[in-house]
Amino acid sequence: MADNMELEKRLRRIEDWIEIQTLMGKYRDYSDSFDFEGFCSLFTEDALFDQRGTPFAMMKGRRKIFDTATAQIIGNWDATQHSMINVQVDIDGDKATGSGECVYVAVPKGAPKTHYFQAFNHYDFEFVRTGEGWRISQIIGQPLADNGGGDWSKVFGQQDNITALNQAVSPKATP
Repeated sequence: MADNMELEKRLRRIEDWIEIQTLMGKYRDYSDSFDFEGFCSLFTEDALFDQRGTPFAMMKGRRKIFDTATAQIIGNWDATQHSMINVQVDIDGDKATGSGECVYVAVPKGAPKTHYFQAFNHYDFEFVRTGEGWRISQIIGQPLADNGGGDWSKVFGQQDNITALNQAVSPKATP
């Protein structure tokens, strides 16, 4: 009997890990398809998303995350790609913590595909099991590097500055 209980606990942990990894895959898929309703469904109602030092700082709640994402992305970018790498998760009952890196690439509206914004970010995550399954309750992001000069406010939600970004990241001719 004890062996069955231990086996069930181990199986539950594996199922939880798979569900959280699937959640992170949906984070990428919804972000990159500009499906911000789907994206926001991955968070708890009161989630905190704090991408420090960027226009995505201190977003509290699904509505604020949705409003900020749509204002900063829609109409400013032709394409984005989020790659979540090195994601580690520690599950403890109905809560989990994790960390990982996000490599983010975005092509400004109307720009050639050779002109893009790229950023590297470290994320710390908190997850919680809800009636809807596992959801993100918190993301704290720390920008590590980018090719836009480190001031994301000049890049996101600022159509006039997209031209400046295009110039800053355009391939330089070599002599």
